[in-house]
Amino acid sequence: QNATVDLTGDSNVDAQDNLKAIQDALDATLGAGQVSASLDGDGLVLTSASTGAAASIQISSDGRAARTAAGSVDTSAFNDLTDFSAASIDFDLNGTAVSVDLSTISVPASGPATLVADIQAQVDAGLVSAGLSAGEIVVAQDSSNRIYFSGNTIAAGESLSITASSNNVLGLSTAGAIAGLDGFGLAQATSSGEDANAATVSFVGGNENGGFNIDLGNGSTFTISAAEDNMASSLGIAVSDGSQNLVKTGQDVAGTINGVAAVGSGQRLTGPEDNDAYGLALNITGDALGKRGSVNFTLGLAEQTQRFLEDLLGANGLLGAKESGFQDSLKEIAKEKADLETRMEGRRASLSRQFTYYDTIVAQLNSSLDFIKANFKALNAANN
Repeated sequence: QNATVDLTGDSNVDAQDNLKAIQDALDATLGAGQVSASLDGDGLVLTSASTGAAASIQISSDGRAARTAAGSVDTSAFNDLTDFSAASIDFDLNGTAVSVDLSTISVPASGPATLVADIQAQVDAGLVSAGLSAGEIVVAQDSSNRIYFSGNTIAAGESLSITASSNNVLGLSTAGAIAGLDGFGLAQATSSGEDANAATVSFVGGNENGGFNIDLGNGSTFTISAAEDNMASSLGIAVSDGSQNLVKTGQDVAGTINGVAAVGSGQRLTGPEDNDAYGLALNITGDALGKRGSVNFTLGLAEQTQRFLEDLLGANGLLGAKESGFQDSLKEIAKEKADLETRMEGRRASLSRQFTYYDTIVAQLNSSLDFIKANFKALNAANN
């Protein structure tokens, strides 16, 4: 549909008028309210009034190619006596004349099993002769085995008509041509509904993933089409169509506990870490600003035990400090051991050098002694 007049009463001819024209056509064809038309962004959405898994909408075609009227002859009765001699068809395809010679077609006695393909081959030859491409005119049969022709482009402005024919064995007419129409971009498929399951409603607090959740139990999704202002601050629910100026969010509560800024999450105010109020959570349910009074609380045995163990076993706890001291002592001992080994090695080298020196002197003295002894022996021998 393409509305050319205002159908919605807003004095404008726009997409809403097109939508109204589509809805009127659906109501006239299927009955009022059986299928409703709406827009999802710029796309058309069709929704049936029937619900549940048994309900479905089937899109068998979207848009329309230009086509001729079907012939008046049931071709299932054709046989070898069917005479195509001197048969021809003249077409006008978007202003281009196309002549098709059918005189070479013959039907076997067994029947017209290949008749559509045979005619298509002749049509393709005529298209090529006219400077067009094969396949721009498509041969088809309706449920009564009557031949008709269509273009291969689905678009408004496409036209195909029969301008003349001879030996009109197919019973074709120059009247009744149908122009092409644009499609809506709908997939040719069947969409089925779903049976409803028990919905669950829950609220999860938190700054990151918190919110009011509705689960329909079957994977379906929905959008909020209307919401009061206080629903945004109370439950985080607001009208959502993707526009940032329509997104409304609540605010976390803010305040101090024990004089220190606390952590706010929704209506809950929690004491910060490294503070005596750590672990204390207060629900702030009123609107008034200012002091809310004082709270006295005593840590239970489990909490005291946990904090004691944290102080004892934590990275900066007593055991951690002891372990750190032992590690430092082990490092100091290792250093002293290394220093002692260095000194002992130096002392060993010094003693080794002294031993070598004195060993050399002893060797020299022994050599001198041997020399003196030899001389005394020589003198004694000479005197005797």
